[in-house]
Amino acid sequence: MSAHARPRVERVHITVSDNPAVRPGRYASIAHADAMLEQAYADVPAPDGRPFHLLLGSVHWNDGYELRPRVYISARFVREAAADGGILRHALLASARAQASPASYRGFHPELVARYTAEGREVLARIEADAIDDEAHRNVAVPAWSAPSLLPDPAVAIRRLRDRFAGRRRIVAALGNAHDDDDRDGTAYPATNHADVRYVTNYVTIALQGDLRTVTPTAAGVVWNHWRAVRDTIETILRVGDATDEYTDNEGLWVRQLPALVRLLDDARAHDSPLRNGRLTFRPVGRRGEPYPPWVADLRGRSGVYVIRAPGESGHLEIVYVGSSSADRLYETLTRHFQSWRRWKSFWRGGFTEGHDPGLTYERDTAEAAVLVTPAGHALEMERRFIRRLRPRDNLVGQEVEAVPF
Repeated sequence: MSAHARPRVERVHITVSDNPAVRPGRYASIAHADAMLEQAYADVPAPDGRPFHLLLGSVHWNDGYELRPRVYISARFVREAAADGGILRHALLASARAQASPASYRGFHPELVARYTAEGREVLARIEADAIDDEAHRNVAVPAWSAPSLLPDPAVAIRRLRDRFAGRRRIVAALGNAHDDDDRDGTAYPATNHADVRYVTNYVTIALQGDLRTVTPTAAGVVWNHWRAVRDTIETILRVGDATDEYTDNEGLWVRQLPALVRLLDDARAHDSPLRNGRLTFRPVGRRGEPYPPWVADLRGRSGVYVIRAPGESGHLEIVYVGSSSADRLYETLTRHFQSWRRWKSFWRGGFTEGHDPGLTYERDTAEAAVLVTPAGHALEMERRFIRRLRPRDNLVGQEVEAVPF
């Protein structure tokens, strides 16, 4: 039977990976999954030695046949995989070639050898058939993916990272003193193993690469130098032992090193974050008919939160509106509030309760604005926090409603 007539791969599932850049999920083919894996291992390289990255998944054919590979990935494995067209394909082929070779079964009964090698050849034939239209599979769009982040609240992010392991690792009481008496996260930690710690290290490294773009270069340098020293220490410890061995400095990682990173991130953001220092830097947006000031023009292609203040009924400036953009359109979203057209204020007093009116505008000559640039994925949450704290006059959604006694 020709390769074209054989059953074809219907779907591929990637379920588990020690590499945080790998996106678990369903893929259209082996080639589709390999396209994602190739990019993931370009972003986060595989280790040169033990512990290797574990990859688990399943490959399903349209006739019900399936394989469930368990792959240990090293830097050498990634290099060798290029010859077979991808990491997953290389793993499947290596296993099938070994299974198809009689040399793998020295001392076995001939009937068993014949059966096992036939199964190996069957897998090889199926993978060969799947290689047809490989480039077409590689061009299938990969679902959008958001990079890890420790923002907007680093303490919560680290707590969630710790909780990832708390349910499947024993919990150990810390011998040292917690940083804060009321900080329960500093008094106990999960007994994570080498594979767990490597995941944490990769996750934090990728998160910082994006998060530190939102603070000043000097502050970013302080945070990165701390984390680089921590990462170097971790890598030294991980060189001895296997992936399943318990990490020897779990208390240092969870009680001292990661909390110190949280404090440094908070300090780095304190100068620029009005949520932390209670200040907003308001600036004029220019007069009607004039070009917007350079600081407004610089918002093109960025995401973040903006706060507008304008004269109230008393004539004094008051905070009137909070908005955000999570689609890199901060400039367009802010400046729409200073266009010539406007909606009547009666809209806001007419009983409408869904959302906010994007048509609400303010006079450029008298209004001011403050802006906080954030990662795209956190702009909406930051907007909600600003609304809860500042209680802007014209926002309807997000404000806490005070109880009215009967």
